[in-house]
Amino acid sequence: FSLYAQNYSVTGKIILADKSPAAFAAVSVLSVPDSTLIKGITTDIDGFFKVDALQAGKYLLKVQSLGFKDYYSNVFSLSDTESEKRMGLI
Repeated sequence: FSLYAQNYSVTGKIILADKSPAAFAAVSVLSVPDSTLIKGITTDIDGFFKVDALQAGKYLLKVQSLGFKDYYSNVFSLSDTESEKRMGLI
């Protein structure tokens, strides 16, 4: 008998309109359909983020940065066939 816990994650880079990195922006993973906060982090100085230790399911990202309008991603899924979602540049 063994337990295997899949580690699901989402990664990306937040950039501003002038293509500079959005350092220390708040990135929240919200569950779908109720938008419950699952986990939140901040981007690093280069705008990169990785949220891990997620469970399989449907999510969306909310990105907040002081002085900018909140950004919401499209809904995405994490599953056994896609354990890491690479969002790319946001």
